[in-house]
Amino acid sequence: TFNDGKFHYNFVYDEDDLYDHVHPPMGFHGARKGTAWSECPEGQPFFGQIQLRGGKNLRNSPAIIKPEEVKVHPYYPDHQVFRQMIADHYNTILELDRITGEIVRALKRDGHYENTVIFFFSDHGCALPRHKQFIYDEGIRVPFIASGPGIESGKVRSDLVSGIDLAPTSLALAGIRTPDSMQGQNMLSADYHRDYVISARDRCDFTIDRIRAVTTQRFKYMRNFMTDKPYLQPNYRSESAAMKLLARMHKEGTLNEVQDRFASEVRPAEEFYDLVNDPHETENLIHSADRNISLEIARHRDILYRWILETDDKGRFPETNNALRAVVDRWGEKAVNREYERVRN
Repeated sequence: TFNDGKFHYNFVYDEDDLYDHVHPPMGFHGARKGTAWSECPEGQPFFGQIQLRGGKNLRNSPAIIKPEEVKVHPYYPDHQVFRQMIADHYNTILELDRITGEIVRALKRDGHYENTVIFFFSDHGCALPRHKQFIYDEGIRVPFIASGPGIESGKVRSDLVSGIDLAPTSLALAGIRTPDSMQGQNMLSADYHRDYVISARDRCDFTIDRIRAVTTQRFKYMRNFMTDKPYLQPNYRSESAAMKLLARMHKEGTLNEVQDRFASEVRPAEEFYDLVNDPHETENLIHSADRNISLEIARHRDILYRWILETDDKGRFPETNNALRAVVDRWGEKAVNREYERVRN
């Protein structure tokens, strides 16, 4: 077993307890080559995670897609800053495609490709408002490609898939029974099916929040539990050009209603979106007079609260003083949520 690239687990761990082989720490950098299997004994099966670089340290990538060529989503102002970030995101995707091709060619060169299952996926969307760290589709609807023996090539499936399905699927491929404690399913099994996917956002770095969502094939229900906090709390990316521009335009009153909503100081307790007719999630239907929509809201709300109880969702409870103290020790004065006052000296 090996990990090549970034480590970023939200618990205390020893890398040597997780993998047989670990490359030298790279901080937030990604894999350089992604060929750690070459160090396995001949004939030895391997399991590896190759954390690609994503948008980090790709500033020298070829600028194939230009800012003037991109489409700006309706919830962003059509400004050069946003156009540049969107173009950078697309150019990152092109660069990742090239790097992935190199890894596949290396597997073929070493004679492993025909006997290796590959999962390609991302952890979140672009580092823009509503994307990374939020559970709108731009943040949670990530790419997923599976390739390998027994997997039909060139086929696109519309299944709802959750990230928690990756571990049970990997265990099944290795002939290992999935522990009862795991909620995920083997997505390669003939009877795989999901009626919905649960998404959650809690504290990210030093920014405390709690959001839950239920996504079905057509709708999404979101519950904002901390309505006393704005969407855009102080965050590691608060100093980015896009965040500064959004805050300035909000203050100047130059954003339209859809664009200004995410920069507002208040947010609704509930949000409900028709993902078919409103893929950008800009029309909150939570107060819709349509009876069918009201029934769907009730159904999705019930799914979420059943899940919270059945899984004993720990987000219901405040973080411990030890956890808060660890955050303050790491982030210092950046930890500004009032919860941290409990542990400051």
